[in-house]
Amino acid sequence: MKKIVYLGLLLFILGGCTDGTSSAELVDYNKAKVIHSLEKLSFNPEIPNALPFKPAEIRVNVEGVGSREGRFFKVSFLSEDRDEITFRALESQNAIDFSDETVQINENLEGSYGEKDNIQILKWEKDDIYYELFVDSDSVSKRKMLKIAGDFYRPK
Repeated sequence: MKKIVYLGLLLFILGGCTDGTSSAELVDYNKAKVIHSLEKLSFNPEIPNALPFKPAEIRVNVEGVGSREGRFFKVSFLSEDRDEITFRALESQNAIDFSDETVQINENLEGSYGEKDNIQILKWEKDDIYYELFVDSDSVSKRKMLKIAGDFYRPK
């Protein structure tokens, strides 16, 4: 009986020592509005599969860049607590860049990460599409940002 109690206690302690990167920390969301907006684009970006919160509101913006339509895709996910994750996909690289640290998104993909004025950014490029995640430094950790980006490419 003591072994069972000790084993249970050990599992409880180990469970509390995780590094916060389990996929259970990310939740699926209703992607219908985001997927529908992809039809307006002149390119086909990946979109987030999961987020660290269930969005209470999703704002989608499709714009042209220069004289070309459908070249800029922006999605803002807002929680009930007004935490916000902004995702952008572009066909050209954004000139504004304060990411200065190379990070590993998954085993086949590197990105860059940076912080400025309480904003975090994670950027990467895949198949000639440039991706960006922006979050308020207080709402989502760097580790979770990497998890969100890595989850784009999980087997479906």
